[in-house]
Amino acid sequence: MNVAIYCSSHGLGHLTRCLEVGEGLIALGHSVTIVTKLGNCQILGQCCTETMTMAVGGRGQQDGVAPNVLRIRDVVADAGARQKDVFSVDVEETMRAYQHFYENADDICERERAWLIDNQTHVVVSDVVPFALRAAEMAGIPSCCLSNFTWDYIYSSFGEGVRERYSEMLVHLEQELYSRASVYLRLPGACPCLPQLEEVAIDIPMIARRSRKGCREVRERLGLDDAHRVCLVMLGGHRLCGVGNFSAHDIILPDGWICIMTPSIWRDMSEDGSTRVPEHVRVIPDADAYMPDIIECSDVVLGKVGFGTVGECLSSKTPLVYVKRENFAEEEHLIRLLDSHQSGFEISKESFVSGDWRFVGDAVATLNPIQISAHGARVAAELIAQVSRVYRKVCGTVPNDDIRHLCFGLVAQLNRQECGGDDASGLFNYKDNIYINRAPGRLDVFGGIADYSWSWALEVPTSEATFVATQFQTTGDVPRDDNILIRIISPSPDTAARSSSFASIPLSDIVSWNDQGMLFLPTSYDFANLRRRLKRNPPESWIAYIVGAFVVLAEKKRAFLPKNVGSIAILVKSTVPEGAGVSSSAALEVASLVSIAAALGICFEKHEVPLLAQRIENVIAGVSCGLMDMAASYLGMANSLLSLRCSDPVQIFGQIKIPDNLRIWGVYSGVRHCTGSSRYTSVRIGAFMGKKIIQTDGSGPPIQALTDLTPTEFEEKYMHLIPDTILGTDFLSRYHSHDDPATKINLDVVYEVKHATCHPIYENSRVKRFTEFIRDPQKSSDRLQCELMGELMYESHQSYSNCGLGSSETDLLVNLARNIGPSQGIFGAKISGGGCGGTVCILTTNDSRAETSIQRIRQEYQQETGIQTYLFRGSSGGSRTFGTAIVTLQ
Repeated sequence: MNVAIYCSSHGLGHLTRCLEVGEGLIALGHSVTIVTKLGNCQILGQCCTETMTMAVGGRGQQDGVAPNVLRIRDVVADAGARQKDVFSVDVEETMRAYQHFYENADDICERERAWLIDNQTHVVVSDVVPFALRAAEMAGIPSCCLSNFTWDYIYSSFGEGVRERYSEMLVHLEQELYSRASVYLRLPGACPCLPQLEEVAIDIPMIARRSRKGCREVRERLGLDDAHRVCLVMLGGHRLCGVGNFSAHDIILPDGWICIMTPSIWRDMSEDGSTRVPEHVRVIPDADAYMPDIIECSDVVLGKVGFGTVGECLSSKTPLVYVKRENFAEEEHLIRLLDSHQSGFEISKESFVSGDWRFVGDAVATLNPIQISAHGARVAAELIAQVSRVYRKVCGTVPNDDIRHLCFGLVAQLNRQECGGDDASGLFNYKDNIYINRAPGRLDVFGGIADYSWSWALEVPTSEATFVATQFQTTGDVPRDDNILIRIISPSPDTAARSSSFASIPLSDIVSWNDQGMLFLPTSYDFANLRRRLKRNPPESWIAYIVGAFVVLAEKKRAFLPKNVGSIAILVKSTVPEGAGVSSSAALEVASLVSIAAALGICFEKHEVPLLAQRIENVIAGVSCGLMDMAASYLGMANSLLSLRCSDPVQIFGQIKIPDNLRIWGVYSGVRHCTGSSRYTSVRIGAFMGKKIIQTDGSGPPIQALTDLTPTEFEEKYMHLIPDTILGTDFLSRYHSHDDPATKINLDVVYEVKHATCHPIYENSRVKRFTEFIRDPQKSSDRLQCELMGELMYESHQSYSNCGLGSSETDLLVNLARNIGPSQGIFGAKISGGGCGGTVCILTTNDSRAETSIQRIRQEYQQETGIQTYLFRGSSGGSRTFGTAIVTLQ
């Protein structure tokens, strides 16, 4: 296998870890070319082992170069960050450098595509070169992004002015380049990343160079005895020019300490070119400057927080005394990593340039370093090879090329992921098929809590999504028995309320099967008892959304178990924030249902999946929700609004492409939404009470749902019949039932009937008017019409509040949006989904002005509440668009 590793020329840490991964791939028998700017061939030579040599140039193994030869292709791979000195970035020069790459992006990607094909490359590794990922996609091969940060995060941290001036470039960097990665091999101390990368992220151990010589040998060569304490000055290849005017002769250390430095640092710190080395200083000869050896025998390292330095310090248990740098956004996360391993000691730049370094003694006295495992290069090499193998299996099985790469993050973890102390190694075998489906969350633009009243709705799927992979594991010729165990592993995202990520349950606890293996539910099947059993252990109650698929398939479809199935393995990976009101449960239900059904050989009618998924939520999970969320997760299309009526059967009116001049965002308030909350349930009951009153006491034609009425009809004929409130027992004594099997009336509760009844009727009208505006190119491009669309959103938000489903936090977000207004690109905002917190949906112009306004809303909200928001900014296709990927690892 030919592997091309594109390495950023920004810093030494990128190069050293690329060489380590290259060595790991060569050890597995693969051919490796590193694509980077050759700034220092000596560094490359130092990093090659006795079994690995370096060749500059060359094409591939077919040219007669042995597999253990590391080939180097001398190319400027990316812009990186331009530095004024070792401690600060030249922001303007950095952005000008990237602008040059951006303006030539098409030519660069085409050049690299041609080289990849000519080199017969099987997989691309990018650290952290964005154009390599796009070139790999153009060449039809998979790619792995290997890093602890991406350049979009670094550049965006330069400040609001930079984000505004270079917004087009940053969006291109995010959406057109980094989003193309098949897998993100995420290193320790990583910065936050794009949702598209989060979906395919695999956390791997630290990558760090290993020492080659013993500590005693290194000390002897440097003229040190056992009594000396050693401070190594290490600046990652940078010089001290421009930092200060102090010299090596000014350095003050505790008694018994020696300062070690490289010749380049010595030249910067020597007085007027003096060659006299002070007694307390040792200058390392270039030939011996293999830093991992020297770090290993040092008591402390003094320098900056770079990934390479941090990794090598942590792996050798050597404390790092550091100076914080300006505009290095990744430092914050690396410092957290140091602190968690009791290995970091911060000093000021002024302390550093003073030359009084007696603080090194304090660092050694106060820190107790914890060693980090540093076998990430081997892990990365194995995963890169696995991604290439899986690509050849998956290629052609997933119908949509634009989202095909999204399954790699899941598949590549099959035998590597560790979850909450339960090792998932061996969860899947290498023999049986694995069936993968992907279902996104959704932003509720309109419809929300009116879906159970058969309202029209407009939903857009998020780029955040849930993967479910199912494998029915066979046992050779051994027939199935009654002890088929379902094992489920779901690594918990940071936004999850649940703590458990592993669960298991016997299949016989939830369904039965006959001698032919056909699943069925006994006549006396007790759904309520199943709900109670699944909720008995709250940390594992989330599995109801998964195992419910077996129940509804046994109830509604002809499902047969394979003859010799011994166990069932299910792996879930989700980037949909839980409790944000963007249908994380619907995404899980839909992906589980489609994945499990595919493993059972079951096909669905066009709109059958949303109905079955809704039944899982209502009957198995015990949550009274409508059909809207499941329909959006299954049927949605990227950058389009799914227009539907949530009736039975559901009516799908088609997709409405979001106009190019408009954009829809979601801002999660940080307040968890729960569809099963008592407020949501009370409003639903109130709406069904209102419908029953109209059906019983009204004189007009019969209605099936409240949304059969227009606002005018309701006001003229029925509004006077609806009381403001009614006690549960009083309602039942007169009307006997509210005709909603998903909810139960509490006799002692006073229900707000009028607001609950009005909301779906007026919301349905608002949806229709909004749809008329947004699907008409002339109206949606007219600012006045866009402002009218925004007013409809504000009306909807107020109606939620009238029903008691608002929150102070979502009100604040909506008010911030309203205050900024159309002049700054904000047309309207509303609470979404089931309300009571969750996410606010915002309609804006599609330009940098709106981007700036959205960030302003988030910043002002955080300043006032102390809550950090999550931003939903992308879109992707639904479960049906993805289809089912069938993978065998054999």
